[in-house]
Amino acid sequence: MTRMRPTTLVAVLMTATLAASDAYPPPRFTDPGRVARLQSAMPEIDRLFRAYAVDKKIPGMIWGVVIDGRLAHLGTFGVRDRASQAPVTPATAFRIASMTKSFTALAVLKLRDDGRLALDDPVSRWIPEFARMELPTRDTPPPTIRQLLSHSAGFPEDNPWGDQQLSATDAMMDEWLARGIPFSTPPGTRYEYSNYAFGLLGRVVTKASGVPYEQYVGTEILAKLHMDGSTFRFADVPAARRAVGCRLEPDGTYAEEPPLPHGVFGSMGGLLTTANDLGRYVAFHLSAWPARDDENPGPVRRASVREMAHLWTPSNLTARLVGGTLQASETGYGFGLRVTSDCRFEHIVAHGGGLPGFGSYMAWLPDYGVGMFAMATLTYSGPSEPISRAWDALLATGGLQKRELPPTALQTEMRDHIWSLWKRWDDAEAQRIAAVNFFLDKPSAQRQNEIQALKNEVGACTDAGPVMPENWMRGQFNMTCAKGTVGVFFTLAPTQPPRGLRPYLVAISVADLEQSSRWYERVLGLRVVEKRAFPEQGLKVAFLESEGFRLELVELKGSVSPGSCADITNPAALRGFGKFAFQVDDLGDAVAALQSRGVTLLYDFRSATEPGDRSIIIKDNDGNWLQFFQRPR
Repeated sequence: MTRMRPTTLVAVLMTATLAASDAYPPPRFTDPGRVARLQSAMPEIDRLFRAYAVDKKIPGMIWGVVIDGRLAHLGTFGVRDRASQAPVTPATAFRIASMTKSFTALAVLKLRDDGRLALDDPVSRWIPEFARMELPTRDTPPPTIRQLLSHSAGFPEDNPWGDQQLSATDAMMDEWLARGIPFSTPPGTRYEYSNYAFGLLGRVVTKASGVPYEQYVGTEILAKLHMDGSTFRFADVPAARRAVGCRLEPDGTYAEEPPLPHGVFGSMGGLLTTANDLGRYVAFHLSAWPARDDENPGPVRRASVREMAHLWTPSNLTARLVGGTLQASETGYGFGLRVTSDCRFEHIVAHGGGLPGFGSYMAWLPDYGVGMFAMATLTYSGPSEPISRAWDALLATGGLQKRELPPTALQTEMRDHIWSLWKRWDDAEAQRIAAVNFFLDKPSAQRQNEIQALKNEVGACTDAGPVMPENWMRGQFNMTCAKGTVGVFFTLAPTQPPRGLRPYLVAISVADLEQSSRWYERVLGLRVVEKRAFPEQGLKVAFLESEGFRLELVELKGSVSPGSCADITNPAALRGFGKFAFQVDDLGDAVAALQSRGVTLLYDFRSATEPGDRSIIIKDNDGNWLQFFQRPR
């Protein structure tokens, strides 16, 4: 049996200058067969949804699965209209009720991103009646836009009262505001679901944008996402595309629900949309992950979309035994979206919707690139249950996998250093890579003794496996040994470097320490961090650094100081000229860093006899020359 013995190292290390995409690589999917395996679950997903529709006696329903930015699957059941028996199609428009809240949140965040409002604005800035509103206690701060978005403004829960206010007019809201709003909790202290809050956000969008709420959402969100079949008004939907909502009577018969007209509460639940459009919408939200460097096409910034899906207001923690298995979940609210963690997934983003005649639900797993939605023509029939079961069906295929974070160059290098120390301890090397606390927590001798005891237990180790990152600054790798496996966990200290030029050999002899220090400060932007004198050896030393680039200058008689070689025009004369030569790990990184500081690449030499040996010579604006070289380890 293989035994795993964990050991933990805390370290900091300088590394080469990297672009953000190299220093902070985004996670990625690594299994080429992932999508095919996910697709194999679609028959089972269809069975789950159809069984749900039959069990709940839903007249008509449609569901969809989004994978990697595309609507990968659609399924339908029943009819959009019981009178005509017309089937549900991808172009059928359903009212999605409270799922509209996420569109309202997008509109608010777009206005924030455009500098039109701030999330911490008091509501009174946009709705003056709040300035005169009585607050629950004298020490209550004014409610904010952020609190309206996250159901933490202290308003009482108002389902299903809010549903019946969908058609309220501006005059009606003015009257309500004049009377004030009763509070159920102090603002900013607890979660309380409030349709009223999102009705107020519709007015904020109107005031901040200068156009009616539905016009702003239509122009800035729906049109830019090409959701051409979506609208806030039933009259805009041709009868041949309209889903007719029903309620189920106690005697088992159906009654048609008359559609509620659009009003000022439309911002909390008035949108109608189609499966094709909702697929685009879910794909848009999923496209915000992972954080990365490529183009940000909008209509709302990716960072703002991710902000919506952060759990801002916790609501409840539940745990129960189902068939002897513990099921637990933590749920809260972001901005217009519910955010949940359960025993299967760390991050589930979702929202449901229910109105007379309709029920809907959408959910996505940002780290997995997969989302689902469903819309039905039965009052409050939100199909969250089959979506949850469909996640299990996808898990069963083995294709529902998270993106994997690739190791950074810094992490891989740390593994190499640890592996080298494991094979042969070197105090100087250990001191170079360790954070300041490492040998204060346990002296070097004690660390060596612990490692030697572990080596005695597991036998000779033959391999250090790849780094398995937890994040960009922490990870682990396994060492394969004769009697087991040693798991090495390491974390990098929160200091800078880690980025900058990384010289391995940076001791340069100069004739005049003060003159040379000033030259490196001026030309390369380094700063003197320490000076030392060794009178018995006749030495003076200065240490300079900047963003991880560390340089040691040693004053020796007979040396040449920087600037004195400006008249050297024969590049061959500089080859091997060590007094001005920096050894670096990656010349490509070095060149990029140096050119950003205004120097010019003059010559690039590659060895014909030693593969991997390469040397460059650069010149600064004052005519000074420097050599950089790299050699394979």
